Amino acid sequence: MKYSLALLSGANFFVFLHLYGICDIMQMAVYIFFLAGGDCMIELTKLNDVKFTVNCDIIEFIEETPDTVVTLTTGHKIIVKETRQEVTNLVKLYRMSLYGDIVRQIRED
Repeated sequence: MKYSLALLSGANFFVFLHLYGICDIMQMAVYIFFLAGGDCMIELTKLNDVKFTVNCDIIEFIEETPDTVVTLTTGHKIIVKETRQEVTNLVKLYRMSLYGDIVRQIRED
């Protein structure tokens, strides 16, 4: 059975691991704290070529109008050079690298 861990975030990821017997909630919290090393930050580029990082956990939605507009849960909107799909892929890659390592560590223990 194959799961797309990149689509899970925050509490949903904890519930997934617990329900499928990978670990208990407390064990997962410890691994996240010690192995994750911080928030989900991805690098994007504004239209004036200035690079910046944004916490991908606060991205509410991404739209192409035709410019790519990233709307945050805070209400801020940021126009970026990356396409909607590129931003989505950056978030998925970051989460897979983070959660993939954690899942491997738990299975080894």
